[in-house]
Amino acid sequence: MTNTTVLSRVSDLLGSAEETVLDPDSVGLMRALGHATVAATLNPAKVVEANARWVIGSATAAQATVARAFGVDAEGPIPVAKGDRRFADPAYQDNPAYFYTAQQYLLFERAVAELVEAAGLSGELGAKARFASRFVTDMLSPSNNLFGN
Repeated sequence: MTNTTVLSRVSDLLGSAEETVLDPDSVGLMRALGHATVAATLNPAKVVEANARWVIGSATAAQATVARAFGVDAEGPIPVAKGDRRFADPAYQDNPAYFYTAQQYLLFERAVAELVEAAGLSGELGAKARFASRFVTDMLSPSNNLFGN
């Protein structure tokens, strides 16, 4: 009996919920992100706008970080959303390095969301692409690694 046959038989016994043994992307989240990537390239104006906002935001975040390093209470380009517990620690406001890290992450998160929206996908495929992009960006949050937590 081959490995594929064994896996198929085990999958049949366990039910369709365990189909991920054979197909790690059985829900199609990565395929949806792939479709969004291709579709976004068909809307270059929106892609350029999203990238321009990210570059301008990065420059503003750097300027605010330098000001904070010298004791000036400067606002960043993206305020932390009310109730966002990832950046609730005072270090993300008091320490310029953590402030800059949070600002860069929030800019990245916004840019990814804008790029997925630029794809213009609707229905189930669009919902999967938005969900997958949020999942990936949330996973990359600075509060989810050793140095940012």
